[in-house]
Amino acid sequence: VAHLGALVNDYNELYNTLQEALRRTREQIQQALQQALSEQGAKRELVIQAQQAYEQKRQEPEYTPPRSAHRQQARRYLAEHGIAAQPFYTLVDFASDIDSQSPFAGGIEQALEDAGLLDALVVAPADSAKASALLASAGLSDCYLDITQFTQPAEQPTSATTTSLLRIDPALQEVPADYERYAASCQAIIQTLESSIYPKLVSSRDTTSGATWQHGLLSGTTGQGTARSIGKANRIREQQQVIEALYQRWQALSIELATIEEHIQALTQQQQEQETLL
Repeated sequence: VAHLGALVNDYNELYNTLQEALRRTREQIQQALQQALSEQGAKRELVIQAQQAYEQKRQEPEYTPPRSAHRQQARRYLAEHGIAAQPFYTLVDFASDIDSQSPFAGGIEQALEDAGLLDALVVAPADSAKASALLASAGLSDCYLDITQFTQPAEQPTSATTTSLLRIDPALQEVPADYERYAASCQAIIQTLESSIYPKLVSSRDTTSGATWQHGLLSGTTGQGTARSIGKANRIREQQQVIEALYQRWQALSIELATIEEHIQALTQQQQEQETLL
């Protein structure tokens, strides 16, 4: 009898130990499952956002540089009121003898961006006063290149040159009305830029030399970079690269989500197997 009692006690101890081990395993599985479900929800949201970003970017015909919210609002407002205006970078391209993908071309674009000229609006002269009045009445702000200043006598440039860095974008001729509206203004802007704002850059054609530019109170030194905005071909190329990067991110997040869901399935199966052991 004593021996039988000892066996029963040993059995009870073993049973309790196994039950405790099963309980801990079930808790661990449940905790892991809850964590995985939480990760699944967060990852699914990232996948949705990535897909939306990809789909939205695909709807855009070409790359647009980052722009402040108040500028976006002002430009929508002008367009709604029939004001003809285009950002400067959309109207020009690099001179034909400049490699648009070279560091030198990137330096030119960076200099224009640093000076606040790259994304400045070019407004048709006939609409200039109306555009200012509209923005003022709506409490909106933006900047545009004042074409009237280019028709006034200018100071003699410090360094005269016939070398050009920019030209009117040949793609502008695809829309004759736009070419007629902007060509003369753009040419005047280009000449002013190259004679008064960055003549040293024009004469050096060497960003490694750190050519300087001057625009009102602003001054700067050119660097090397990659042009993304100037020239329609560059903008389309950049857009394709951005779209590809967004697609790759969407796919990578989708794979991560699938991995989490496979883990959830495995944990669920383990949980079901544990229940059969009760």
